[in-house]
Amino acid sequence: MGRFSVFRWFAMTFCVGLSFASAATARTIYECQIEQRGPNRGWLPEVVVVAYEPGADEAQVSDPMIQYVHGKPIAVKVKSDSDARLSLSWKLVLPATNQNELRLTFDFSIFKADRRARIKATPHGYDNTFNSEGTCKVLKG
Repeated sequence: MGRFSVFRWFAMTFCVGLSFASAATARTIYECQIEQRGPNRGWLPEVVVVAYEPGADEAQVSDPMIQYVHGKPIAVKVKSDSDARLSLSWKLVLPATNQNELRLTFDFSIFKADRRARIKATPHGYDNTFNSEGTCKVLKG
């Protein structure tokens, strides 16, 4: 399977699971493609899928790194939600080969009017951050 079809399968699997989990709730599901540029390659996911019920304190998020670590979507904190933007934050601990863990904090925003996405990853213990933007489409909502 090519990379695009793997991500499409991943997103659709995520959506089907959420549909069965709560068919009665009015969730919005965003599939966001993130640009892979320069030094950000490998540090930021190429796709982020967000399921969110307006007014909730948490959203469900999945991406290839979350799937690798947890094997399923995770509940993340909603930092803010307005008519213009949905902002989320989560932490992820990645296993490393040298017996150390890599801890990352992710900040993710979806700008609702034009469905732009912005992501930032901050590795704990390092001075650098990784940023990129992308575009989202609504799969359900």
